[in-house]
Amino acid sequence: MEKMEIPVRFLTPAFLGDAEQKGAWRSPPFKALLRQWWRVAVAQAYGYNYEKLREAEGLLFGHAWLKSGGNAWASKSQLRIKLNNWDPGSLINNHWPRKEFDQVITSKDGKNKVDAEIYLGFGPIIPPSKKLNIPLKTLKNSPAIGPDVANIMTLIWDSLPDAQKISINDALVLCNWFGTVGSRGRNGWGSLCLTTDVFPSSPKMGHPSLSKVLREWKECMKEEWPHAIGKDKSGPLIWFTEPLQDWKKVIGRLAVIKVDVRRTAKRFRFSGLGQIGGIHLLGYPAGKDWELKEFKSLQTEPRLASQLRFKAVQDGEMLRGMVFHLPACFPDSLFKKLAPPQQKWLKEHELEIWAAVHRTLDTHTMLQKRGGN
Repeated sequence: MEKMEIPVRFLTPAFLGDAEQKGAWRSPPFKALLRQWWRVAVAQAYGYNYEKLREAEGLLFGHAWLKSGGNAWASKSQLRIKLNNWDPGSLINNHWPRKEFDQVITSKDGKNKVDAEIYLGFGPIIPPSKKLNIPLKTLKNSPAIGPDVANIMTLIWDSLPDAQKISINDALVLCNWFGTVGSRGRNGWGSLCLTTDVFPSSPKMGHPSLSKVLREWKECMKEEWPHAIGKDKSGPLIWFTEPLQDWKKVIGRLAVIKVDVRRTAKRFRFSGLGQIGGIHLLGYPAGKDWELKEFKSLQTEPRLASQLRFKAVQDGEMLRGMVFHLPACFPDSLFKKLAPPQQKWLKEHELEIWAAVHRTLDTHTMLQKRGGN
């Protein structure tokens, strides 16, 4: 039996619920995160073939759905993950830093202002409400897991080929660079940090674990699932803020950037019968003003997670905010629900919209893009 022990902590608060939806350390989300980034780590080796990749994933991480000779069969995971403790979080409502966040302007006239943590964390964080008799911002499920609270994640396996060990190591590097856990993780909450000297703290251009997962972003758009970090002529689609003193400043910067990205996407809007716009490429639901009647009429309204993600990364004693893009086309299952004119508009404008988003990030005063191979 072999094992690897890795210190792990969060750089931003994590809204990671237990069975009672209270913040607590739990190992299943960490295994799910490792599986997610393992797919990205090995996607190129499998020719971006989802079926082949899915089979390999099932054999390594366990499954109950693979078939052989027409018969379904199951196997246990060859890789086990455990945490040193499943302690509850310690960041309770009374300790939430309510007055330490920047505000973001979300309206064209500049009158509508929202605290950054509400903008990026709405749901887990509830704003004040006279109607609901909530006088202060509050955590929906207190406590959260606070930043700088450490744990030990142990990976255990009996016997694995060297190629599998390399793929797991690559996945761990990607988890450290890009991984978030818990609710609103794509907005930067629950930003993970594997505190080991083996893994660089942030993506390093030319690092083999990064080179394996880069793909021309327009080529990425041929697939419906997140399988690579996009790149263009100037390098990987990864952008960083300047070094910042604490996670609250990171949340503030990322909130402003997200507002600006959404504003760019909203400039693209179908003028014909039936509403569809660039904002729908950034996720769905997209806000009250952008509800699609084609989706609202379904028995269960679909959800689409954003492929543009936000994270905090360590930079010495400081932190940086990071934005990165895992490009993929609009899912066919949702595309088929749209009316034919909407489908035509989306096909004609999808690449143009993403190119505009990239330009916004390339030229944003709060960001810099690092070149690479």
